[in-house]
Amino acid sequence: MAFHLEDILTAFTEKYRKNKVLTSCLAEATGTFLLVFFGLGFTANAVLVNAPIDLFGGAFLWGLALTLGIYVTASISTAHLNPAVSIALAIFRSKEFTPRMCVCYIVSQTIGAFIGALLVFGLFNDFLVAYEQENNIVRGSVASIGQEMIYGEFFPNPAIIPHTVGNSALLPGGSIEHAFAMEFVGTFLLMFLILAIVDRNQNTLKHKELAPLIIGLSLVSIVSVVAPSTEACINPARDFGARLVAVMMGYGKVALPGPRNEMWVYIFAPILGALVGALFHDLLIAPGLRRTAKPYVTYQSKVHDLQLQRSLRDIFSNQGSKDEISSPSSGGGLTLEQQTKLLAILAGAAFQGGKQEEAAEAEARPA
Repeated sequence: MAFHLEDILTAFTEKYRKNKVLTSCLAEATGTFLLVFFGLGFTANAVLVNAPIDLFGGAFLWGLALTLGIYVTASISTAHLNPAVSIALAIFRSKEFTPRMCVCYIVSQTIGAFIGALLVFGLFNDFLVAYEQENNIVRGSVASIGQEMIYGEFFPNPAIIPHTVGNSALLPGGSIEHAFAMEFVGTFLLMFLILAIVDRNQNTLKHKELAPLIIGLSLVSIVSVVAPSTEACINPARDFGARLVAVMMGYGKVALPGPRNEMWVYIFAPILGALVGALFHDLLIAPGLRRTAKPYVTYQSKVHDLQLQRSLRDIFSNQGSKDEISSPSSGGGLTLEQQTKLLAILAGAAFQGGKQEEAAEAEARPA
């Protein structure tokens, strides 16, 4: 008897595929892993290998990494891939996403980020050791911030404004308040844009399968603005999971919590920013989307479900007259009169739907 690997794997996964919590958590860990691996991989190349990657190139690669993570996992877990996003949804979409699931998602995202960072460290460790030896850098010292930035975040961005702990607060963008504001605004915009793009009443985006790409491009724009100041974390799991790897590999307190406790900025600012972003969407955008979507819902429910179904039922209940046209397959069909009525009903429904669309566009058009 032949054994096929796909049959063995199917039999194994059959045990847990119906477990929504488990499959969703695995998806969140996988998506966050992809995001962190590609993002930190590009950063490692830029820092250690001196790859020619500029600010926009880095922002684009982070956006592409997010897009790939969303495409892989969105149909399973809706692809949060960010504890700040999960916490905001647990508060503002609690009917769909419970606090219990939120905790599971955050743990999964952190694990995914940890594994992604660990793999990057393993792949680039030889380059890291060579860089430290060439520049006489002791891992875990203040001088190693320029390499630890591959994993944890610092402000101002050491790659753009080189600094030490002693003078970092005096440099442009070096204050904790400025860093908190940048991370807050970046995550605020990301959460606001995500909800606006995926809103079920959003009529502008006809092809929902493009949503991951547009969200990724949104991240490109945000990173391009925020990264020169704070490296653009806007994701607590991406920062914390990678810092855990850096601690394990000898960076100590430089990594966790950071020389100036930077870790807390990269945890609380994104969470607060996502909460305010969700609030602003629900107050400013969601009501308008519901208003413009209402005529379409009214047309579908009243015209299609009531008038059309009732008329069709009346037609088919009167079948069997002597004027009916025979159907080759069933020996019976609709009479000429019934066919005429059917066409008139369908044409009227289509015309009414067109009028409803025109009314909706006129109502939404600014005065």
